[in-house]
Amino acid sequence: AKVYDYVKHFKKNHMEILSVCKSISEMHLIKIEKKTVHRDDEFRDVQEKCRAEVQKQFKEAHEKITELMLSTYKFFESHPADIQKEWKTYVGKIDKRIEEALKKAVKTSLQDLCKALNGDQKTEPSPLFRIQAVLDDIKMDFKPAMGSLKDLLQMVCRDMTMTLTVVPRLDEHLVTVKGQRDLVEKNRKLAEGDIAGANAIIIPDEKDIKRKKSFFDEISKDDDCCIKYVKDVLRGFNNCAVRLGERLKFWNSSYQPIVRSEERRVGKECRSRW
Repeated sequence: AKVYDYVKHFKKNHMEILSVCKSISEMHLIKIEKKTVHRDDEFRDVQEKCRAEVQKQFKEAHEKITELMLSTYKFFESHPADIQKEWKTYVGKIDKRIEEALKKAVKTSLQDLCKALNGDQKTEPSPLFRIQAVLDDIKMDFKPAMGSLKDLLQMVCRDMTMTLTVVPRLDEHLVTVKGQRDLVEKNRKLAEGDIAGANAIIIPDEKDIKRKKSFFDEISKDDDCCIKYVKDVLRGFNNCAVRLGERLKFWNSSYQPIVRSEERRVGKECRSRW
């Protein structure tokens, strides 16, 4: 009956971990509001708030997975080396699940931004930014400038991937958290005079942990889920900028002669009054 309870507990925790991974994969790391057009500063503020909320959710999700894993490990902790090896394999698999969930969240978020800029077979592109055509002396130009908006999009894509930095690798994190808790327990036993109990608690040396690339380093340089779509975002923006540039040329060529003529007329009137 006891073994059955352990197996039941393991399966329950495993299903909860998979559920948390699924929730991570469905997170939107860039906020695209349909039928809403923002000024550039408004768009920047919206994304900053979105990133702060995403980081909070990432931390909470990872903390929940950590607690579930440590709860499961209580059964394996006292088992011999071959069982410990199986446990490490299981930790590696869950770590991979988290990585795949993060990749999906990044990919989907960038795809949503691409869809807003480029549209697809079912939907037209959605306007994101409010820009103004302004007359500067005798020349029409856009405010904000296209270069500034491109820089903003690049910043949003870059900062979106930075949210991944709050999610540590699972195997390293489990060793660190368990080591901290074991140290507290060891000190408690020492304070109570339980020397044998304290000596039985072995604190792992974190220097012996095999370090992996962080999720951020792994995913931000991944072509399939990140770099490819960042390029698509910038390509879509460049296409929009080209079309707007053509419109600007038309305005300048059509209305600049009128502006210059009016400028000369006003200049003449001013000189005649003086």
